[in-house]
Amino acid sequence: MVRLSSSTLLSAFAFLRELQEAGSLGELRGTIVTGLGKLIGCDGVNLNEAGLRSGTRQVVPTPRPPWWGRYGPVFCEHMMDHPLLNAEIGAKLCQPVTFSDCQGNDAWRKSPLYHEYFVPLGVRHQVATLILREGEKAVGIGLNRARRDFDAGERALLALLAPHLSFHYRLALTLNAANGNGDIGIGPSVEKLAGPSLTARERQVLHWIEEGKRNSEVATIMELSPRTVEKHLQNIFGKLGVETRTAAVRQAREFRMRAGRP
Repeated sequence: MVRLSSSTLLSAFAFLRELQEAGSLGELRGTIVTGLGKLIGCDGVNLNEAGLRSGTRQVVPTPRPPWWGRYGPVFCEHMMDHPLLNAEIGAKLCQPVTFSDCQGNDAWRKSPLYHEYFVPLGVRHQVATLILREGEKAVGIGLNRARRDFDAGERALLALLAPHLSFHYRLALTLNAANGNGDIGIGPSVEKLAGPSLTARERQVLHWIEEGKRNSEVATIMELSPRTVEKHLQNIFGKLGVETRTAAVRQAREFRMRAGRP
């Protein structure tokens, strides 16, 4: 088992505080990319939001590299060969994988993605993790190097952080929708990769809960049965990752405050 130093753990905790302070989805993306680059020295970090539907596969990278116009289509066409998405490799959510994990996989080394995308860009080593994978949508983070491979300690650090990255990303998406902001900043073509989001009904229920209404009162106002309101409320709890109505209200209000909205 890899032991991380006290200084590394302190830096990781500081990074987690920065994630909590991100006031918008866009700010969170930037914080993830910048923070990971500082914690795990590398040549570059990308957060890629992808729609995986065959025939319409698209990727929106953060940050957008200057060469994306040339090499982006190559990545989009062959992205399913990537170790994070390759069914034969079977990467799990929040479980880092490296190119070195594929050394015994001739298909990877011979793949168009490796030879036509990573090799021309000088990327010989990468450690990457999925922070969201639901059906035809995925969000992955990759750290790249040209020379030195990523060691066990760096991989262990990413594994420690990945569940937190996943939580904050999902929370930002969900609260983004809860605040009625349908534009999550990744373009209409892949907008639906937002993962769990509140429906219009759920947003209405959350609004009246914030106003202090009881379930019976919400049912009367919305002309629903109390049982239906309770079902909506349970869905809201699950999507926000909370267990009580008080916590749900606090999450929604806290995110709006950070985003500068009343």
